[in-house]
Amino acid sequence: MTDNTIFFLVNLIGGLLVLTSYVWGIVNFPFHRNLLWGDISSNLKKIIISSMVTGAIGYLFTFIWFWKIIDSNSYYFGSNFGYNQIILLYSIFLGVSTLWMPFAIKSVISKNIIHIYSVKLILLAAAIASIIILYSIMTSQYFQNELIPYKKLAIFSWILLSIHTIIFDSIIWSRKFNPK
Repeated sequence: MTDNTIFFLVNLIGGLLVLTSYVWGIVNFPFHRNLLWGDISSNLKKIIISSMVTGAIGYLFTFIWFWKIIDSNSYYFGSNFGYNQIILLYSIFLGVSTLWMPFAIKSVISKNIIHIYSVKLILLAAAIASIIILYSIMTSQYFQNELIPYKKLAIFSWILLSIHTIIFDSIIWSRKFNPK
């Protein structure tokens, strides 16, 4: 199995797990839906939802870039990290993203400070993974220093996602989410 196929499977399975966790939370806990927003105003909710959509589009483009455009055997970033580290970073990003909804629901129900801080740490972990992935794209090269096709578009696309994970999730939502 090629690295590109493994990357695809990580995204397919991880993406389905993230979406399933959201559906699970919304379907099984419909009365908690508004509580998940914390003290976020309706105007800010609209901005955050728009950011979610643009972030998802950015994610999809960057996924396609890594999966279909990048030659996994020639790709590296930083000083000596390769395509396998990208697979690991995406696995971490999708894994912690899958945990968000169950921990957020648990926080709303229990109002336990450990659960509340756990859900905030989950978003911080997603933001950190997002930053590292952005770094990997920005410093990416082929072994022969060839220009990587669509690299600037991949950077822009992942910045859209990073804005959401860092600013809206890890900072704003975390400050506004305090179940009582």
